[in-house]
Amino acid sequence: MLRFIGAVAAAGLLLLGPAIAETDWSSYGSFKSTRCEDAKTIADIKESMQGLEFNDGGGRAFRMASSVKISKSRTIKATANMLVCQLSLRTVEAGQNHVYNARHTVWLEPGGKWRTLFQPNY
Repeated sequence: MLRFIGAVAAAGLLLLGPAIAETDWSSYGSFKSTRCEDAKTIADIKESMQGLEFNDGGGRAFRMASSVKISKSRTIKATANMLVCQLSLRTVEAGQNHVYNARHTVWLEPGGKWRTLFQPNY
């Protein structure tokens, strides 16, 4: 019984790990003055992409990359509740260099919640 409880507790920590490490977009309060070009915003976008995977037709998974760098970030739209960034990403996956263009959108919702949308090949 004790082993079972220990295994459940360990599994719970693994499940909570990514959620705890994820970017807290609610800390921005408003995106009106936020710029996708700012170093802090770029770091938060990169952190929020950890473990990101897209599988449309066997797409790449960034969690498998040994290196992910946001080489360009441009503000498309910044309102009180929405931030839209155009990204250019450089990754190293299995020793191969890849370049991706993408759009990253964040919506702030009431109660300190948020939603994000990552659109690869945008």
